Amino acid sequence: MGSKREATGQAQRVYTRALELAQMLIAVPSYNPPGNERVIAEVVRDVLRPSEIEATLVPLDKDRCSLVARLKGRRRGSLVLCGHLDTVKAEESKWSTPPLKPHIQSGRLYGLGAADMKSGVALMLALAMELAEQRLLPPNDLVLLLTADEEVGYRGAASVAKSGLVDDAQMLLVLEPTGCEAYGGQKGELWLRAEFDGREAHGSIPECGVNAISLAVRLMETIETAVAELQPVPGRGRTDTPRVPRRLNYVDATVARAAAGC
Repeated sequence: MGSKREATGQAQRVYTRALELAQMLIAVPSYNPPGNERVIAEVVRDVLRPSEIEATLVPLDKDRCSLVARLKGRRRGSLVLCGHLDTVKAEESKWSTPPLKPHIQSGRLYGLGAADMKSGVALMLALAMELAEQRLLPPNDLVLLLTADEEVGYRGAASVAKSGLVDDAQMLLVLEPTGCEAYGGQKGELWLRAEFDGREAHGSIPECGVNAISLAVRLMETIETAVAELQPVPGRGRTDTPRVPRRLNYVDATVARAAAGC
C-alpha cells in the first residue's frame, strides 16, 4: 500500500507541475515565423536548473535555438522525449480569449500551443524534474529534446542531429497530441514545387491563350485523386494532402462576342 500511495503522490506532483509549466510556457510567445525560440529555450533551461538538470542550447539562427537536456541513467544509451518550442501564429481576432493568456475552463486548458505542443513539453519537463528531485535513476539516460522551427522547416531538428548530442538514442518518443494513443512512427512529407507556363492572349481571342492556373488545377486534381486511393495503415496513420490556402481570390473571366483567328 505504501508504494501505491507513493506512486499516486508522484503522479499528482507531476500533473500539478506539468499544468503550471504548461501555462507558463503558453504565456511565452514563440510564433513561427519568425520563431525567436531562444527566449522560451532560456526559460526552460532556467526551469530545469534548480533540479540540477543541465541543458545545452543548440544554435540555429539569430535569436533561434533548440535545447537538449540529459538526466543520467544506469546504463549507456538514451530514451529521448521530443517536442518543439515554436507555435503557429495566432489571429487574435478569431480567439474568444487572448491566445497568450492561458486559462482553464471545464477541465480544459486554453491558450496558443496548449495542445500543439506546450502541454507535451511541460509534461516532459515535469517528469524529468520529478526523477531528478527524487533521486530516481532511470535505466538509461533520459534526454529532453526541444526543437526550434518545427512548424515551418524542421531545421532545428536537423541542427540537433548534426550536433551529436543525441547520437546514443535507442528510442525516441514524440509527445505530440494524439488523443493519448501511441503510434509506432512519425509522419513524413513530400514537398512538390511546380511551375506552369501559360500564354497570354488578347481578350478578343482568348482561345489563343493558355491559362496557367488551369494547368495547376489539373495537377492538383490528379494528386488528390491518387492520394485518395491510398488506404490508411492501422496504427501508423494515413496519407493526405494539406488544405491550403484558406482563401483564394482570383477571377479573370473574358467573354468574347466575336472571335478572330489566332
